[in-house]
Amino acid sequence: MNPNQLKSINGYNNNMSLLQLLQKLQEERIIAFCKSDYRNGYQEYDTSQFFAPFYIEFFNGEGWLIFASTSIRNDRMNNQQWNSFHIRKLAPNITKAYLTMPDEIVENQREYQSAKSYNKKIDDHKMYSSIDGVFTQSQLIDAIIRYSEHLSSSKTSSEDVVCEPSAPYGTSISGSKVQL
Repeated sequence: MNPNQLKSINGYNNNMSLLQLLQKLQEERIIAFCKSDYRNGYQEYDTSQFFAPFYIEFFNGEGWLIFASTSIRNDRMNNQQWNSFHIRKLAPNITKAYLTMPDEIVENQREYQSAKSYNKKIDDHKMYSSIDGVFTQSQLIDAIIRYSEHLSSSKTSSEDVVCEPSAPYGTSISGSKVQL
């Protein structure tokens, strides 16, 4: 197999792993809805122009976009930013968009540092971003669970939940404070 085929298989496996985790959250009624291959677009154009690998919805109707990747590459990130920006503009119930990386990213120092650096630019407002943060899969699942529990105990929006760096869950890949 050539390197591109291996990357494709790795990406597919990453997406399938995340889909299974999200479906489990739906079965456990932590989230109301999970959809893979989420598409949206402007009525006067192609209504499926913009794409996110995953969309989840909480029981209060609030939605999150989830982009999955095995690496941080500028061309891929720009595409995900573009899609996130327009989908969020089209669907006001979508309050957050996150990029998730496989948990194994921490074993690859180059990719892990790249992910941390990208997330730090988001956290420090060094670039405009329609993506709210970068998580490993485990961190994302923990953040979803924490937010769902918060919704169960109150009636506030995601703007009111802040995850501190010391929290074992809900902390971004860079370890900095992330507002969910």
